[in-house]
Amino acid sequence: GVTNPPHLHFTAEVFICFRGDWAVQWGADGENEARITAGDLVSVPPWIYRGFRNVGVDDGFLFAVLGRDHPGGILWAPSVVKAGQDNGLYLTDDNRIIDTVVGEKLGASDRLFAPMTPGEIAALRQYSGTEMERLVVRHRDLRWSTRALLGAIDAGVSLAPAMGHGMTEDRTHIAPVMDHSGFSIEWLRLAPGATLAWHRLSEKQVLVALSGQVDVEVEDAAASAAIALEPWDTYSMPAHAWRSIRNAADADCVLMLVTPGDGRKRIEWSAEAIATAKRAGWAIDPNGMIAPAKYLSH
Repeated sequence: GVTNPPHLHFTAEVFICFRGDWAVQWGADGENEARITAGDLVSVPPWIYRGFRNVGVDDGFLFAVLGRDHPGGILWAPSVVKAGQDNGLYLTDDNRIIDTVVGEKLGASDRLFAPMTPGEIAALRQYSGTEMERLVVRHRDLRWSTRALLGAIDAGVSLAPAMGHGMTEDRTHIAPVMDHSGFSIEWLRLAPGATLAWHRLSEKQVLVALSGQVDVEVEDAAASAAIALEPWDTYSMPAHAWRSIRNAADADCVLMLVTPGDGRKRIEWSAEAIATAKRAGWAIDPNGMIAPAKYLSH
């Protein structure tokens, strides 16, 4: 029953359910909602009010991703500001909370945050339920490919795009949501014992474990590390770092990959990964996509 009341961001925001059942709401009064469960996500456009509520029977975990490195702050809905003031909480225009219940006082120079007027809210872009449903990506509808990554073709590793231009090397892959949110989201699945070969990206990347257990090895110019990720664990991968990912458990593991940038991400594979793929008959074509190596050697 826990609720985050309506608020507005200036950039896109994606809510990803990792456990439980959630209602993602939109509108200044949270009057609309979309229900999601484990593995589902909702891409909320910028400049609309949004909130969320745990509608499950147990604890839940909802992961949120905001676009851009500087999303520009947050605007609370008028009803939220009024409810706070009714309970002695005042929000200043420099984002400080003054709690008069515990004895804090408003200073003479303190200026209170002024929420949007009804007219300003009415002028915002309004989204229907049908429009928002197009921005929901159900985990059951993901399109997995075992030929999306040169370093693990048909080796128990599959990738499914969810949002944006990610790092997939499968030319048939198109994410269900292609809004310019400032980042891409893909799901990576590894069968027991499967390994994604050494590679790196020029972008930073966040790995979040949805299920299973995975071992991540990381190397860069400064140091090397081995990280074990279990469900809900998060690892922030530095840009340009070499990494390999291995499922050492006896069940599938699934990771969410969040990579900044609206454009395609190009993977740099290790020489060993490239050679292994070529022996199996695969290479990367001039478009950065997997293709039969025999046609690319001329």
